[in-house]
Formats: sequence, structure tokens, C-alpha cells
Amino acid sequence: LHSFPTRRSSDLSTRVMTPEYASPEQVRGGEITTASDIYSLGAVLYRLLTGRPPHVTEGLSPLDTATQIAEQPVPRAADVPADVAAILEKALHTDPSHRYRSADDLSDEIHRFLDGKPVLAVPDSFGYRTVKFLRRHWIPVSALAAVVLALTVGTGVSLWQARKAERRFAEVRQLSNRFLFDFERAIHNLPGSTKARELVVSTAQEYLDRLAAEGGSGLFGRRDPELIHELAESYRKLGDVQGNPVESNTGDSRAALASYRKALALQESAGDETASDTKVRVGYLAAITSVANAEGVSGDPALALRLHEKAVVVAESWMKKGSGDADLLNAAANAYSQLSGRQLEGGAYDSAVSNSKRSLDLRRQALALRPGDAKIQRAVAVSYWSLASADKIAGRAEDAVAAFTTTVELLRRIAEADPGNAQIRREVLGASWLLASSLHDLLGKQKKSLEGCVPLWEDALRTGIQLLKEDPANALVESDVTLISLGLANTLQELHRPKEALKVLTPAIARQEIRYKSNPDSRPAGSYLAIMQILSADCYKDLGNLPEALKNALAGLAILDLLVKTNVGSMEYQFSRIEAFRSIGNILAEQGDYQGARSTFHRGLEAAKRLPRGGSVFDPSPLIAEMKAADFNAASKTGAQPH
Repeated sequence: LHSFPTRRSSDLSTRVMTPEYASPEQVRGGEITTASDIYSLGAVLYRLLTGRPPHVTEGLSPLDTATQIAEQPVPRAADVPADVAAILEKALHTDPSHRYRSADDLSDEIHRFLDGKPVLAVPDSFGYRTVKFLRRHWIPVSALAAVVLALTVGTGVSLWQARKAERRFAEVRQLSNRFLFDFERAIHNLPGSTKARELVVSTAQEYLDRLAAEGGSGLFGRRDPELIHELAESYRKLGDVQGNPVESNTGDSRAALASYRKALALQESAGDETASDTKVRVGYLAAITSVANAEGVSGDPALALRLHEKAVVVAESWMKKGSGDADLLNAAANAYSQLSGRQLEGGAYDSAVSNSKRSLDLRRQALALRPGDAKIQRAVAVSYWSLASADKIAGRAEDAVAAFTTTVELLRRIAEADPGNAQIRREVLGASWLLASSLHDLLGKQKKSLEGCVPLWEDALRTGIQLLKEDPANALVESDVTLISLGLANTLQELHRPKEALKVLTPAIARQEIRYKSNPDSRPAGSYLAIMQILSADCYKDLGNLPEALKNALAGLAILDLLVKTNVGSMEYQFSRIEAFRSIGNILAEQGDYQGARSTFHRGLEAAKRLPRGGSVFDPSPLIAEMKAADFNAASKTGAQPH
């Protein structure tokens, strides 16, 4: 991606697109104009509104597919108002001359529909079905308007007069940018929009790849830095929808990593590391941290840490030259926050807490420069979240409870001001269950009853399930529900209520098995599944179902063996693996296999030697004491000496 092949101008009319979005003239090999783009846009909107492509080509031969698209009219859209179906029918007409003559015409048509006026595609006016449709489907209909308006506002390029290759290139560039940025931005925070966002960016990716091939290293021998930055930002946005680990996403972490790598390669090819423009600097820091986060999820964890450290070094070098820009301060704070998260995984707790505090300080500086900025206000709450997480994992339960309480309060204020923002609602959920988890840690440390945690967990689970119903494709909310289920079940099991714990765990495990199977490279997906399997094993053991207990514990251990092997420095995976040895040893002892139990305890004690002792949540000391006691009991049954 550091250099792109340059095509001859005569080649620029050829485009590779998926068949379900290709226009009839494209399939026939005819002239490609912006009318073809309008057709492709109509095909995407048809799918958004109906849930299926205009032409179903699955199972057809290439010849039959081409024949159907080129010759068969698109089936009339069902389950939408007649006027909407007519608009789609006109936009998707087989003959380009019968489609809307201009983007202005299509925009006006959409406005007429939204205003409740008769549309030109059909003579009759709207009735009761249209009113019902607008109430039920206002998100996709408004999105439709946003796309059409995006094609007409702010462009100095004539979409219908272009014939030369350079102007044609500009049209495709304009369409991809408007479609990806304006449309995606319009629906980004709407409840239930994850699948629609995925469809938007997957379509836009085809345009992006074409732009990269045709103009990334210079259209007609002319390098275009502005285009390179547009492409980089677009690939980064694509990665966000595919698998941003801290935002609503569709859970495709491998695809996200590939998109983020493309974005960073583009920005490095433009020399952004030495840039003086603040906007470029902010984008470069975002690119580095995005790749680092994705590497940590499904790539190279060691590289992830190096990239996070690089982002902080670069940010500090820029701030030394002047730190009076709120956006740069915010971007630098994000770099520190993300580095803190990576350090926590490696057991560098003091450094993680220090970097979280630095992140919070930088965001407070940014907020002082722009006191009313909602984006920075949210960022301050996120920095409190980062600090609370560092305190929690470092074993500072009281500090974690205080910081998460502040986080929840700040996020709830933001949510009250923007009740339709699904992303903020999800963040309130995340901070709430982490507060419950921190309270669990604190009560355990104080030797107090955990009953007070149960209502917090149950309330968080109800909220999480509701958010998941609204947006079932949102992998981040699914992770929240998984972790909440795990926290609630763990609390119930510790309260000696294993049957209730299994009632919570069983559906959560089923969902997580599907997720892990679809994305086996996702370390969090594997880790969550393994931990739930081990907890369910403990519950089955308490209920006397030892075969089921052993099966679940061994399944969890198999996943953790793989995670530890590929993530040597992860304290969390090593700790969970020791817990698995403890659980399996106890089950084997219950079954009377004392030799097997002792062998398993021995493996757990050996693994525990690799973890540092101390006050963190991954301190193996309690597990070591428990396994030594269990090994002593097993040895007494056989007359052997304990390990």
C-alpha cells in the first residue's frame, strides 16, 4: 500500500463490484456513468429496506447471473409503502435513461416522500400505510435521504455531464466519501444500526479499493496527499465498524486489523509521522492506536505494545512543540489510555495506573480549552474509566469503586442530554457492570456478604439484553452481556446458588460458542468462553454432576492452553489456566481419581510460579494455598507425600 499502480485513463471506466450491486450496463460491458453509481446506490438501499439484494444470484452460474441482472427487472420491493417501492424501481431501472435524470431529481423525490407529498414516480399520495412505515422504519428512510443529499450538497462536480476519466475519478471519489462519511455518520449512534453500518461500509470499501488502485500514488502522475488521507480515514472507519474493540462493531476482528493496517500504511506513506498539521497528527495517532488495539485482539500482542508505546512517544514529541490544541491533547490522552490497557494485560500495574492518570490530566486540559465540547466531556469520562480499570486490576478495589462511580455519573449525564445515542447507552452499561465487579472485589476483600452485588448485576443484565435485542449484530454489546452473565453467575456460585448460576451461564455459553466459532482468532471471545466453561464446571460439581463438570473444565483448559501459548505475557490467561487446573483437580478428586487430581494440582502449582505475587486480581497466592491443601487431602487418600 505504500505505492499504488496507476491505470491508464481508458481503464478507469472498468470497475469490479459484487454482482448484487452491479448495474445492467456494467454487466453488459457498456459505458459506465454516474447513472451506474445511482443504480448501485439504489441496490444498497433496496437491501437496507427489504433485507435482501435486488437480484438473488446465489447458486447461479456467472452467465445466468449476468443475464438476470442485464435483462430481468428488479422485483418490486415488498413490505414497504407503494411510493418507496416506486422510487426504488425507478432508481433500479434496467435502462439508465429511465432512472432519475439527476441527483437533484432523486433528492427532491425523497423530500416529497418524507414530507408526505405525492411522488413523481407514481401519481397517488401517501396513506395510512406510509405513516405507519415512517413510524416503524424512520431510521432507514432518513438514511436514504441522507445518502441522496450527500451526493448533491457541497460538490462542484457535475455528476451527469462527466465523460472524461479524471472527472469520472472525482465522481467516484465524491460518492465513496459522501456515502461512507455522511451516511455512516448519520446512523452511527442510532439503536440497531450495526448491520446497516456494516452494509454501508462494505459497499463503500469497493469504491475505496478502486480509488486506492487508481489514484493512491497519483492520478495521471500527480500525487494527491488529500486523497491518501481520505482513503486512510475511510479504511479506519471501515475497521471501526468491522471490529473496533471499544465501539459498536460487527465482531470481525481479522477484517478490522486488515483495514487498520491499510490506513496506517497510507498515512506513513504520506510522511504523517513528521507532519505539522494538527488534523493530520490526530489522524496518525488514531491510526497507530487502532492498529495496536486490533493487533492485541487478533494479531501480534508484542507488536501491539510497541505500537502503543510509539503512539505515546510521538504524541509527547508533538506536545513539546505546543500543546494548546484540544484535539491533539485528546488524541494524546487516548494514546496513554490505550497503552495503560495493554500494560495491564502484561502485569505492569504501576505503569498502567500512571499512564491512566496522565490520560485524565491531558483530557482535563483539553476540556479547559473547550468546556462545552460534548466529545471531550465523554473523553474525560472514558479516562476515568481507564483509571478505574487500572485500579481494579492492580487490586486497588476501593479506588476502583470510586473511579467507576464517577465514570457512571459522568456518562449518565451525557446520556440524559442525548437519549437516542446508543453508543453512550452502551458505555453507561459497561461502566455500570464494572462498578458492580469492583464492588464485588471490595466486599470480598472486606470479608462482607456479596448479596449487595446481585441487584447491580441483575439490573445490568436486563439492560444489556435489551440493548442486544435492539442491535443483535453489535459484538461489543454481546461482549458486555457475556461478561455481565459471567459476573452474576460467579457471584451466585460464591453465594452457594449453583443452580441459579447455571441458569445465567447456559444461554451465555451458547452465544459465546457461536461467536468464537465464527471468529477463532479473537482472543477475548476464546477467553470469555473458557472462563464461563470453567465456572459452569464448578457449578456442576457442586450439584453432583461430575461428568458434565469435567467435560466443561477440560474444554475451557484446551482454549486457555492455546491462549497462553500464543500470548506468553498475558497475566489474565495464565491466571485463568491455573483456575482451570484447580477446578479439574477438584473434580477428579471428587470422582476418586486421586492420582489424576494430584497430577493436575502439580501442573497448576508449576504454572503459578510464573505469576508475580502481590495484591493484583491475578495474584496466584490464594490459588496456590487452595491447591496445596487439596493436594494434601488427595495424598492422604493414597498414603503418598504431598507436592
